[in-house]
Amino acid sequence: MNAISLEEMSGVKLMNRTDTKYVISLDELGDLMEYAKQFYRIQETNGERLIAYETTYYDTDDWAMLRQHTTGRLTREKVRVRTYVGSNLTFVEVKKKNNHGRTKKKRTEVAVDCHACLDDVAKSYVDSNSFFAADSLSPAIANRFKRITLVNNEMTERLTIDLDLSLVNCRTTSFVRLLNTVIVEVKRDGRQPSHITDWLKARRIKESGFSKYCYGALLTDGNLPMGVMKKKIRRLMRRGLLPAPTESLHRFAA
Repeated sequence: MNAISLEEMSGVKLMNRTDTKYVISLDELGDLMEYAKQFYRIQETNGERLIAYETTYYDTDDWAMLRQHTTGRLTREKVRVRTYVGSNLTFVEVKKKNNHGRTKKKRTEVAVDCHACLDDVAKSYVDSNSFFAADSLSPAIANRFKRITLVNNEMTERLTIDLDLSLVNCRTTSFVRLLNTVIVEVKRDGRQPSHITDWLKARRIKESGFSKYCYGALLTDGNLPMGVMKKKIRRLMRRGLLPAPTESLHRFAA
């Protein structure tokens, strides 16, 4: 595919946007990429097109942010530390979603050590931008994945494709790796036309919210409340997009 540099992408940051997610298989990803070649360019950074990410999500001891999801609350928040492995840049991010489905993300650069414990800079930023006090938060779920980023030729849409997702629970140390799960996220400012959403709809692939944080928590801790997430997980398991039931996943198979 034709490449686009990080500098060229500066005009499509979409920090205030709508996000639409789909979950597909590795086989479907090959077909999607073949179709996308005519409409999109692929981000290339230092010669790399498949970029590694590491993320640690923070939460309160009683998983307050997770419960916002599992109870179906529309207004919710995440606090996370993310490292772009190739460029060795680390940010603390506060990501909020309002009841109209719009996402706002704020971030500032911090030391990589913040994956294990927020430093003073990160704490100050969280206290200024989050509903939650930094001192009430601790590492909850960590993940590592690889990302392909596409930008449409009109520079109005960004498409992220996440694969090879590994998830570890920082509190139970349980671990799961999702080898056939590909998360496609269409990021637009409003409801701009999208070639990829048209392609997905033509194949009857429906929107499917996929929170790496929530799935990581629920797949690695059998004591957490599932709420509205249980049906979503069972649906993905039936499609073969989550691992076959194991001891840690048996509660979703019933």
